[in-house]
Order: sequence, then C-alpha cells, then structure tokens
Amino acid sequence: MPIVKKISKGHHKDYYRVEIEGEDPLHIHMELILLHNIKEGSAIQLEELKEILQEDLRKRSFNRSLHYLTHKRRTRWEVEEYLKKKGFSQGVIHHTIEKLIHYQMLDDAAYVEAYIAEKLCGEPVGRKKIHYDLARKGIGEELLNRVDDWYSVEHEEKKAMELAQKVSQKYAHLPLRERGLRIRQAGQRKGFSWELMDRVVQGILKGIEEEQDTIAPRVDIERGLQWGLKYKDRYKKRGLEGLALKQRIIQALRGRGYPWDLIEELLPNIIEGADD
Repeated sequence: MPIVKKISKGHHKDYYRVEIEGEDPLHIHMELILLHNIKEGSAIQLEELKEILQEDLRKRSFNRSLHYLTHKRRTRWEVEEYLKKKGFSQGVIHHTIEKLIHYQMLDDAAYVEAYIAEKLCGEPVGRKKIHYDLARKGIGEELLNRVDDWYSVEHEEKKAMELAQKVSQKYAHLPLRERGLRIRQAGQRKGFSWELMDRVVQGILKGIEEEQDTIAPRVDIERGLQWGLKYKDRYKKRGLEGLALKQRIIQALRGRGYPWDLIEELLPNIIEGADD
C-alpha cells in the first residue's frame, strides 16, 4: 500500500497538501484527514483514497453551494447550474442538492412564495411575467400551476388597475383612445394579459367620460356667463338698453353656439351681473 510521505498546510483555509507515494500531491480537507486518520508514514489503500477524494469533492460542492446561497435565495435548478459550471460531476451535484434540501436550504415552493411576495411589494406586475420569470429559474410546471395560491386573479386585477391609473395620469393630455392604447401597451410590458388590460381600460375610460360629462356643462355655464357679461358691457357702451340689449346678447351667444335653453338660464345673471 502507498505510504503518506508528508502533510503540510495548503493554500486554502482548512485544506492540507498530502503527498502520497506514487501519487500526485492531493489537497484534502482537514476534517477528512482527521476522520480517516491520515498521518505521515501511515499506509493507505487506493480504494480508501478514492473514497476520501470523492467525499472531499462532495464537501467542496456543498461549501460552494452554501457560499452561493448566502447572497440570495436560489432555486434548485440555479444551484445545479452553478455547480455544473464549477466542474462538479452529476453524482456529486445530486448528493449536494439532496443534502441542501434535507437541511431546508433549498425549497422551490418557499422560493416561489417569497418571489411573488417580493414582486407584489414593488411595481405592478402580471402573472404572465411571473410565470415566465419563474420558468426561467427552473421552476417546474407543478409549482407554476400553483401561482394562484399566492397571486389570485382578483389581486392581479387590482394591480392592473393600479398600473392603469398611473399610466392614465401620465398621459392625461392625450385623447382617450390614445391614452387607452398606452395603458394596454404598458400592461403587456408588465406581464398582464391583453384581455385583462382591455377590461381595465374600458372601466377607466368610462369613468373619465362620465366625469367629463359632469364637468362639461359646468364649464359651459361658466364660460357662457363670462361671454354674456362681456357682450353686455360691449353693447351698453354702444348705448343699448332694455329689450334691445337682451336681444343683442342672445344673438351673440347663439352665434357662439350656445343653445337657447342654456342662454335662457344664463340671461338673468348676465343682466343683473355687475358691469365690467
């Protein structure tokens, strides 16, 4: 059996350089050296050495994973891909993943729940985008089909309305049709379905139209009164009074497109109003 010739401190923390007769120098974790009682001058079987090296790879893989998981929560697929890039074999990776799951350091269901909760605290985002982003992180169909558990249809509609109102205010200067298009486009970029955004837009535009319907008559009355007082002042300066003054004011307002019923409502206030 090969003899352990020398054990010295390695370049990495907790690792030692082990020189074995007839073999290239090995770097083995201190814990494994103690566990397998590796000492200078002692003999070691090749099969045992192979197992020690395999165990060392599993330890390296697990430690790499812990470091990777300290930065933020990861999915099982992300950890697997990370370890593949680091050159670990499929067998070592499988062992690492099972160990991480056992210690509850990997849990895709908890990841999905936390991911959605985080997204819902930020800018409005639709379920289509959440599905897409989670699928890119390796989340399987079984969990993707459970997104409703954490993000209901009703909640998504509220988020879509929140986004629509924000975009509507931003483009308040645009005609309603163009404003509706901008809202739909913003919703699709955020992962809301076209059908959902269409329902939301119709509701918002209907509300705006109803508001405008109540504002328009008031605006017409105020402007009509302003024009009536200006015409009264103008024609009084020309010497008109009484019925002649009323007729000229009526003619002027009719010329501006005001209907007779509105003029009839305004006329008493115009005649009794203070002169400019």
